[in-house]
Amino acid sequence: MSVLPYIDGVAFPVTWASIDSTTCTASTCTALTYSFTALENLLTNYISGGMYSTCGKALPGRGGGHLCIIDLDVRPVTNMSSNLDTPSYVFTTGWASASNPVDAVFCTSGNYNGSSYMLNAPPSNDYANVNGTCSGGSITPACYQQTVATGIPAIWETPYETAIHAFWTEFVSWASGNVLPTAPVSQIGYVRFGFSIGSEATINCTKYLEEALGNFHSTGTQATDSQMKAAWLGAYASAASNILAAVAAQPIRPPWVPMMTVNMGTSLPGTFGNTDPSWAIGEAQILLQNQPFGIGTQGLENGAPNLGPVASDLTAIANGISCNGSSIPCCSDNWCNTRSMVIGNVPVIELQDCNVSDSASTSATPPHCLDSVLAGTIPAGQDQVTLSQIFPLSSQHATTSAEIYYNDLLCAFDPGSTVLSGTTCGNVLNRLTYSAAYANAILALAAGQPSGTSTLIGNAQMIGNATLF
Repeated sequence: MSVLPYIDGVAFPVTWASIDSTTCTASTCTALTYSFTALENLLTNYISGGMYSTCGKALPGRGGGHLCIIDLDVRPVTNMSSNLDTPSYVFTTGWASASNPVDAVFCTSGNYNGSSYMLNAPPSNDYANVNGTCSGGSITPACYQQTVATGIPAIWETPYETAIHAFWTEFVSWASGNVLPTAPVSQIGYVRFGFSIGSEATINCTKYLEEALGNFHSTGTQATDSQMKAAWLGAYASAASNILAAVAAQPIRPPWVPMMTVNMGTSLPGTFGNTDPSWAIGEAQILLQNQPFGIGTQGLENGAPNLGPVASDLTAIANGISCNGSSIPCCSDNWCNTRSMVIGNVPVIELQDCNVSDSASTSATPPHCLDSVLAGTIPAGQDQVTLSQIFPLSSQHATTSAEIYYNDLLCAFDPGSTVLSGTTCGNVLNRLTYSAAYANAILALAAGQPSGTSTLIGNAQMIGNATLF
């Protein structure tokens, strides 16, 4: 792990389905069954005494290094295309006496098509449950639970909430050292509890979630955007209070911090611009009501103008007079407008780049969300300064935990790595130029610099990623 001297720790993705092996038929379920053995094995090398257990040796102010911080990113729903992270039993009629089983949605425009099981294909641009219909062969059969489970679940429905709350309670007990095998409790910095897709508070396929909320297939109608927001924030509040209660219930309160992320309402069919930044404000308010709780955002951006309502956080924040943070976003995911609410009021403020940077500016595929040339914030040919533009913005807005993509760390500190593609860090002739610029930007962020541009609040903690994503 060539980058370990330049980071304070590692962020491990953990999926619900990899731990929960509960099974259900149409009428009965086994007892809830969890196993943390596989997760424990993944962490072994980073636990005290392991070959990768020391971090930060090359960072300013870290002395000779320290035990690696281990942050856990608990994901209940897969980020894109097809859900593999929610256990399929959650969607059965046997779970939680579900006479109304959990709905899941599928949509082409949101890149969430799901996948087939035993030729039983999910619907296209619709919602379904195991009492509904899917497709396959020459007939239209009922949906298998394994097919429905590949969609985005309706996270506010009671059977889903019952299952995820039980899982979170068990995960908190394990991370607090009260479930075997023993977790590295003293090294855990925070546990980020995902809400809907990925580890983020992200909504996708909104039209069809609103149809599910309004019971559109039966006697209902499609719910409105405001009704969807109310259901979403209600489930978010329930999640936060459940997690905090589980932490408080431990015999000895663990030293780590629970965290959730905030995001805007997106792809809203009845809202002008299809985006409602006030969702992020509502989620932040919920976290403030459930302290101690960390807050995170996955969206620092400076990229192509055609990507969404905000292309560059640099220019959006500089031109803040044109936004208000409630109906017009002031930055990607509206992260900057939650900061004034939470600085000094939460234990951890996390911010992650929107994606791996496109420093070479040669990739033909989106998202280009970190490409300063495309953003128009630097002249052509100078994309190597991308990180030195966005990281000061992160420091200036009181970020205490900065998550960086692994390939950007390799570009900075191991540009010869065979893991890097030919374009991630510039072409072979230019790699040293890109590497030096990226390294300087990361070291400056670790020190909470540059100073003199605005008031800085604390230093940023560098968190790398133990897997390549």
